Amino acid sequence: MIQGWIQPIASAALAVAFVFALHFLFIAPYRALRMLWPFSIKVIAGHIETLYPPSQCEPQKAALIITNRAYLPRSNCVMHIMSVSGIDDISFPRFITEFSVQPGEPKQLVFLTWVPGQPLFLSGSVGAGWEGNIAMLPMIQKGAFYNIGLRIGVSDGESNYIHCKIWIEGNSLKAINI
Repeated sequence: MIQGWIQPIASAALAVAFVFALHFLFIAPYRALRMLWPFSIKVIAGHIETLYPPSQCEPQKAALIITNRAYLPRSNCVMHIMSVSGIDDISFPRFITEFSVQPGEPKQLVFLTWVPGQPLFLSGSVGAGWEGNIAMLPMIQKGAFYNIGLRIGVSDGESNYIHCKIWIEGNSLKAINI
């Protein structure tokens, strides 16, 4: 009679131990890494779709698409431009935006705009002071480019640093991660 009770209890204890070991060895480290480095980041450029209808002279934009891979929402995150190669007369770091992102949600963060025939503009949020928080970069010559360093700051984790190359090809703004 005692033997009939031992087998189900032993099987249940073994199943619980197996699930605990599986979680401890595989799931917990995976989730911990996703919490430490929560963002998947991609650089895009050109005519980017927005919520508003396009205007006649729609500017081309360079942006980061950030996806939250963690299982928790991230709030009070900030994006700064840390440096632009060859530019000494603009102060850095330069605040661009503050944002929050839900798990699995992609978020588009525009950091640069360009209209053909005009200089490039680092486009931050509206700020107080002379010219607000917008900075103009000199015109890019044919074959030239800018290397831009960006930082995504997370309130409770490590900051992500992204370096991208921006250039103009024909009448199109181009960007890649480097």
